[in-house]
Amino acid sequence: MPRLFDNPITGPLFGTITVLSWAGFNVAAKAGIDAGMSPAALSFLRYLTPGVVAIPLLIWLRSRATVVRLPIH
Repeated sequence: MPRLFDNPITGPLFGTITVLSWAGFNVAAKAGIDAGMSPAALSFLRYLTPGVVAIPLLIWLRSRATVVRLPIH
């Protein structure tokens, strides 16, 4: 069975996604500050957005690990 991270494109792809996410957050934070958003609202958006992306990914990885019988706690 091929592993998820065996492809040589995967690392640079994840790196590019990370850099674009950081840059996008900086632009969005500046736009939010200019629009008059409160620090609490910016913090909420800062942690809500990655959570919406990460939680389904973690659920998928956990179910995949259960099928392959990896010890994930």
